[in-house]
Amino acid sequence: MSQEPKLNIAFTGGRFDSGQIPTDFLPDITALGNALNGAVKQQYLAQTGRSRVPSRFAEQTSAAISDITKGSLKITISPLQSTPPPGQTLPLLPSDQSYIAQGWELVVLELAMTSEHNGHRPAWARPLRRFGLHLVDGETAHLSTNGRTVMYDRETRRRYLTQRFPNEQYSEWSTIHGYVHSRDLDADNFGITTGNQQRLTAPITDAIINEIDRAFTLRMNGVNATIELIGEISYTAPEHPIRVDSVSDVSVNHPLDISQQIQRLSDLEDGWHNGAGTVITPDHLIELAELFERRLRLTDATMPRLFPTPEGCIQAEWQIGDTTADLEIDFANNTATWGSTAIATGETEERQLDPKSDDDCQWLNSQLNQLAAEAQ
Repeated sequence: MSQEPKLNIAFTGGRFDSGQIPTDFLPDITALGNALNGAVKQQYLAQTGRSRVPSRFAEQTSAAISDITKGSLKITISPLQSTPPPGQTLPLLPSDQSYIAQGWELVVLELAMTSEHNGHRPAWARPLRRFGLHLVDGETAHLSTNGRTVMYDRETRRRYLTQRFPNEQYSEWSTIHGYVHSRDLDADNFGITTGNQQRLTAPITDAIINEIDRAFTLRMNGVNATIELIGEISYTAPEHPIRVDSVSDVSVNHPLDISQQIQRLSDLEDGWHNGAGTVITPDHLIELAELFERRLRLTDATMPRLFPTPEGCIQAEWQIGDTTADLEIDFANNTATWGSTAIATGETEERQLDPKSDDDCQWLNSQLNQLAAEAQ
């Protein structure tokens, strides 16, 4: 029975459960094709006794995705059907393309670390460092060819890289959290301090520059803002990142993020205040979100802290420059009481508002923006 010059890959878990292959995983498949080219070349030279391959040899051993099966999400990688230019021929390979079939077997055996190389990895295996880079936790690639199989996930990849490429850095697609401690627009990079106080350097691109600028400015203004960064991270060992090689996405976590504060308010239970304390009703939480996320045009400088009151109302508090302010909101009666105090002079101001009034919301916006401007 002839060997099939194909590699089948079944993907499971995580993003693959949607029946789609993320585009950021395509470079991983390219890495398999590059390793195949090297393995086929090795087989060809060993079996023909030649010292070099014919010209355009790689063109006939290149691979392509030839089939995608939805539902179970399987892909098949087969030889790329190349057509030579007029008057030329491609180098001859066996009609059953056994070199390619043997190459795929070598690739699968190498990833499974069951191949025999006298303890040394083959030179052609280096592209495999990139395969599985974009797998995230919970995702698995099942590779099979001619009875040879291997299950590959993040943990398998770490084990493969540390054993087959000892004393070398390795990279993987990761999420890290921390704060921006520096920003160098001339050098197109920024510094991030992680939760365990490791300092890393990452590249700035046009796609993330606004978020990095916002996170850095907030930090410089005394706001404990953090970021969540997704990208390719280099490691010397698990949990020991040394560098951010590329960034796919950055999101800023403002400590006063309204949606997060409302979520915490929704977690309260009756009796939260020393056995007393009424919870805020779901309808009033919806109205609170409507007020602060839509009707009020808040900026980083005018974000309030939200607190519950024992009576089931909400109190918003600000300290902007030398002024403290609060707004107690009673959605049951559609009333709100604004109060502000200038710390330096003790001057106070109080005003009754309707939280559903456009005019009152406009007045409140104006007050907050004026305080922010004076604080600069």
